[in-house]
Amino acid sequence: SPEGSKSCTFCPLGTYASSEGMSECTSCPGGYHTTQAIASESINDCICGLGSYESDSSTSPVVCTACPTHSNTTSINSQVASACYCENDMYMSEDYSECITCPEGSSTSGSGKVGVQHCLCDKGEYMPIGASGCLSCA
Repeated sequence: SPEGSKSCTFCPLGTYASSEGMSECTSCPGGYHTTQAIASESINDCICGLGSYESDSSTSPVVCTACPTHSNTTSINSQVASACYCENDMYMSEDYSECITCPEGSSTSGSGKVGVQHCLCDKGEYMPIGASGCLSCA
């Protein structure tokens, strides 16, 4: 390249450069933010990353809230609390505020369940409504 010319480097994910020719990239603010692509040009390109969701879209950048402990999201830029899903053998509370372990002797058939009704007892057992665990059918 000719003497004195500069090569451009795109800002990586989670950062932006607000004007062309900047020598440094600015990180998106804390609180689970990222960007959808490299070479972002504005703080408005900052979105919620994995494990968080958009809790206030009226601000710029948006306000991101972490999913409850033991939960995650399947993609970036989630916009509602219901995008958070719990690990296997746990279920999400009806208000999406916490992951709760299934009662003893029961498990879920996968992740992402909402409500204790998704906790299934082992073969030969059942869980009465309102019970705190599985009971034997015998």
